[in-house]
Amino acid sequence: MVVIEMDSEVVTKLSSLDCVMLNVVDGSFLVDSSKAGFGGILLNENGSWIMGFSGDLTNSNNTYVEIVAFLKGLQLAGNLNIVHVVRYLDSKLALNLIANFVNPLHSHAAKFFTIQDLLKLDLNNQLSHTRV
Repeated sequence: MVVIEMDSEVVTKLSSLDCVMLNVVDGSFLVDSSKAGFGGILLNENGSWIMGFSGDLTNSNNTYVEIVAFLKGLQLAGNLNIVHVVRYLDSKLALNLIANFVNPLHSHAAKFFTIQDLLKLDLNNQLSHTRV
């Protein structure tokens, strides 16, 4: 699995890659209310919008919200029969957990294993961190 560090200007020319971009736009968590939300977008090789997604969670934390958002984006791409996806996350902790996860006893192990299984479907497996 390749992990790439990217500048904040991420999307511009995907046309030479023949792929779709998944950008987990953000996940956030409000400690006082235990409410969380997330969202992301799929863009085609020209940077045009294909589809967006969003959701909400309760009793969570920022890293878990980012991981759920990433999983939802991968599932959406799979439902659209899109296999080659360039993936961007702005949470370095979530990215490192996804890329290097090995603990089957972790409370979110099932989500990590599902993500890793989905990532294996793309032979050009690449995760990228966006600095914001």
